[in-house]
Amino acid sequence: MSQVTEKTQTQELVVSSILSNRLLKYSEDRKISIQAAKQSLAEHLDVKQINITRWCRNNAQPTLAQAIEIAKFLELPVESVFTTHKI
Repeated sequence: MSQVTEKTQTQELVVSSILSNRLLKYSEDRKISIQAAKQSLAEHLDVKQINITRWCRNNAQPTLAQAIEIAKFLELPVESVFTTHKI
């Protein structure tokens, strides 16, 4: 595996981890389950909850428009939700 491929995969894992962590914090702040947070986000985006799970597991990626809406939903700058840098 090339270094570029390894770096890209590592960055993708960081992105999915950040999204998962942001949703977890969102659910804790609102005293709801992570499932309820995923469902609320899915309803906000008009997508199925499985899509949210796939994004959190890095099995798929949201579109740019969806990423912007996710950030709005979480009330965070898009850069803090989708970044490959340590926060």
